[in-house]
Amino acid sequence: MSAVPSVTARPARGIVLALFLLFLMASFSPLVSSFVEQPDEIVSQSVSDSFVSARSSTGWAKMSGGSSNANARYLDVDQGTGDIVFGGQMDGGAVTLSWDGVSVTSGDAVTPWYAKTDSGGNVSWVQIATASGANSPAINPGGLALSNSGEVYVTGSFRGTATFGSLSVTSQGLYDCFIAKMSANGQWQWVRVLQGAGDAQVGTSATLDVVWGTSVVVDSAGDAVIGGFYLGSTDVGNNAGSDISDADIFVVKYSSSGAMSWSTEAKGSGLNEVQAMSIDMNGDAWLASSFETSLTFGAYSVSASGSGHPVIAKIGTGGTWLDAQSGTTTSDTFISGLDLDIAGEPTIAGIFSGSL
Repeated sequence: MSAVPSVTARPARGIVLALFLLFLMASFSPLVSSFVEQPDEIVSQSVSDSFVSARSSTGWAKMSGGSSNANARYLDVDQGTGDIVFGGQMDGGAVTLSWDGVSVTSGDAVTPWYAKTDSGGNVSWVQIATASGANSPAINPGGLALSNSGEVYVTGSFRGTATFGSLSVTSQGLYDCFIAKMSANGQWQWVRVLQGAGDAQVGTSATLDVVWGTSVVVDSAGDAVIGGFYLGSTDVGNNAGSDISDADIFVVKYSSSGAMSWSTEAKGSGLNEVQAMSIDMNGDAWLASSFETSLTFGAYSVSASGSGHPVIAKIGTGGTWLDAQSGTTTSDTFISGLDLDIAGEPTIAGIFSGSL
């Protein structure tokens, strides 16, 4: 593919978009295809231990220990110090995960973990967030990002009561979104939630009320921008909420102290979710997704016949959509990575089937 078509009924605005694509020899599923109770053990993505490695003039590698199966899913690097913060999931059921002798014990359900190592590979801390409750408690990591000061922001979804150190929040919807901040030395500082109106599983809502955080980025001021999807009646928007195909995109910004600055959405037909995010030096955020038929970002819309078409969109520091551009596919795409060069031009990478 030599170029990505411009937005329908709008001239291109000089945005450079490159797609590096891995051919997929079979169909694939979106990030969240249905809402099911998590298994007691991590199976589909797990290995016996997690590992992290880095290369320098000498090089080093680390591998976790303990009694838990685990995976590593997220990583960010402090550009000033070279410190690395990374995270993933571990089995539930009071099993252990250890990095360099620093151990944590999981909660009842599959448990997110987060760890920090310096540029030499020395682990300084390991943290977890747990879920508990009587009705299928669950907590799912969705993203991780560092501020310029080394503070850690994480997002995801939870059901039941989610605990972050001494801080706890309880869900109201079927699944609610959490946004939490840790200090550079791994201490939980605050947690915020975006909630659904009710929980269909226990009969307090007739719709699937879900807010699910999938990505987070941090600007130079230490403010966090979170993206994901929602269903039903929620703090971030409203739609039919009958099944996952009703999902629409939300984006929310929080200050470094945890105050919400703004919230906005993007709506269209089919499943719409934030698949990847990045942020430029001006604090404008970019997101990537895929869409079916059409998807609207404020004053900008993209459209194409069929489903699975890739799209990128830009949102300003005040929450106003600034641009959107799309490509087309004959089958499906999923964008797994998005980054910006020094000029603020985006590059995305992902997978596709059919032709693109």
